[in-house]
Amino acid sequence: MKKLFMSIFLYYCIFLYPVQAIDLEFQITATAENGGTIIPEGVVNVISGRNKSFVIRPQIAYEIAYLIIDGKMFKPLKLYTFSDVKENHTIQAVFKLKKQYTIAAIAGENGYITPSGHVSVYEYEYQTFQMIPDRGYSIQSINLSLMIWISNRKMNLPSGMCRIIM
Repeated sequence: MKKLFMSIFLYYCIFLYPVQAIDLEFQITATAENGGTIIPEGVVNVISGRNKSFVIRPQIAYEIAYLIIDGKMFKPLKLYTFSDVKENHTIQAVFKLKKQYTIAAIAGENGYITPSGHVSVYEYEYQTFQMIPDRGYSIQSINLSLMIWISNRKMNLPSGMCRIIM
C-alpha cells in the first residue's frame, strides 16, 4: 500500500505540477568614457547560453580608441557581441579626439568660395567647397597647397588627401 501511495504521489507531483526550470542569468557591465556611448549601457542581464551585442558610437570629433573587455584591451570596434554567455563580463569603450586640420579657403578677385576663411576638418572626413566665379568670369586656376605643419615642421600630405571634382 505504501508503494502504491508513493507512486500516485510521485505521479501527481511530476506530471500535474511540473517544476519550472530556472534559467541562469549573468551580468554584463557596459560603460563608456567621455566622447561616446555604448548601447545598452549599465548592467545588462543575459540568460545563460544567449548572445548579447553592444553598439559603440563616438560623438562628433571623437573616434573609438579601443575596447576593454574583461580587463583585456581590444581593437576599436563599432559592434561587439558576447556569444554563448556562461559568466559575468565587462565591456568599456574608450574614445579619443580625432585629429583636426584647418583649411584656408580664399578666393581671388572676381569670385568667391564657400565656405571661406579657415575651415576645420576632422581626420578621414570630407569638406566640400563651392567655387563661384562672378558673371562674365571663369575659374582660371585652383591653387592647392598640400602642406601641413606638425610640431613646427612642414610636411607634404600623402597623395589622395585632396580631390577636386568638377
